[in-house]
Amino acid sequence: MDRRGSKMKKYFSFTNILVIIIFILLFIEYFPYGIKNYKIKDNNIKVPRMTYKVKATKNELIFNSFRDYSMLKRDIKKILKEYKVIKDNNKQYYYDLKQNIIIKKYELKKGFLINKIIIKYE
Repeated sequence: MDRRGSKMKKYFSFTNILVIIIFILLFIEYFPYGIKNYKIKDNNIKVPRMTYKVKATKNELIFNSFRDYSMLKRDIKKILKEYKVIKDNNKQYYYDLKQNIIIKKYELKKGFLINKIIIKYE
């Protein structure tokens, strides 16, 4: 019995548990989760998955995410490719034909642990 008990202690050592926790956190941060639709009134705006809404005003949405900045940036580029680009007075907007929404700003701000996504629309 002592041998089994000592083997179990080896599996559940502090180092092994720490490695498992680090692996899980890296998986959460770097896994490509894809894109989801966020419902506003009768329309949807596409946002990266694993984001949560912090603030929603009349024409602005703010989301936070624990995901890696580069992974979020890649998802946002993928989202913006689905929209029609409109250039007006040296500014670039994105138009969703299906939803009849103009995205005026789709910005990603890098943070220490949490990255912020700001979407301004009409």
